[in-house]
Amino acid sequence: MGYALFKKSWKDIIFEKRNKEYGAYELREEYDGYILRALIIAVIFAFLSIAGPGIYKWLFPEKPFQREEMIEVDLAKLPPPPENPNEPPPPPPPKIELPKVETIKFLPPEVKKDELVNEPPPTIEEVKEAVISNKSEEGEKGDETAIVVEESAPVAIEEPKEEEVLLYAEQMPSFAGGYKEMMLFIQKNIVYPKEALNMGIEGKVYVEFIVDAQGNLSNFIVKRGIGYGCDEAAVSVMKKMPRWEPARVNGRPVKLKTSIPIVFKLG
Repeated sequence: MGYALFKKSWKDIIFEKRNKEYGAYELREEYDGYILRALIIAVIFAFLSIAGPGIYKWLFPEKPFQREEMIEVDLAKLPPPPENPNEPPPPPPPKIELPKVETIKFLPPEVKKDELVNEPPPTIEEVKEAVISNKSEEGEKGDETAIVVEESAPVAIEEPKEEEVLLYAEQMPSFAGGYKEMMLFIQKNIVYPKEALNMGIEGKVYVEFIVDAQGNLSNFIVKRGIGYGCDEAAVSVMKKMPRWEPARVNGRPVKLKTSIPIVFKLG
């Protein structure tokens, strides 16, 4: 009897000699399964809540954010679009012909001697039929308005202005062959000043210059230097450079001001 007691579960002991078809026994019989399933589901949810973001980032990696540079462009400083030499000039405006009105010259009277009078004043009948003006012309009678055409003054032709120096263009100027070729040229032609070598001076010299429409370099100015002869050496190597590819706006070469750093480094 004692051995059989230990083999029985607590549910069998409680519901011994009772109606096991009752719902309470069935609920207690399936209780362990419910607890196990609830525990498994809770563990799964806990795992997903912790590891879910990492799994999502692994499956769908984020693209690196690229910050766009905003460049301010002053439209007033941009040159006008190039003229097409093959395009025919616009036709002249149509000439408007005004109707001619008969006028008669009648100026304020002046007291003169008879022998100095070249043209006698008009009579009253002539004045009635024509319009008073500063000169006599033939035309239609009866119009009360006289149209006097004055000769226009000659138009002054402005001298061409000096080409404007831009600070930005659609296509910026560049060394022939690209940036790497420019660095090789500087390394081959630059002379490290002895004073800077003795003092162990290193750094960058920023040289500003102008690239004209033909690619020539001029107007060299050291905007920020390090001294000890490095500023002069940077300008010297810039003057040795060949022609650059000029800046372009709408496909037309323009003059532009820019700057580059010349690096001085020991070792």
